[in-house]
Amino acid sequence: MTRANALLAGIGYNLRAILRKLRLLFVWILAALVRAFGSETRPRSLITA
Repeated sequence: MTRANALLAGIGYNLRAILRKLRLLFVWILAALVRAFGSETRPRSLITA
């Protein structure tokens, strides 16, 4: 049981790290899209949404 619990804890930690990286990538892509579509019109509404 302890080995399985350690394995699950490791998987959960890795998932958290992967999700953090994916969120950073998503934010970067969103910022790039906003910049590409001309953020001068409505930058704040797009960022907060």
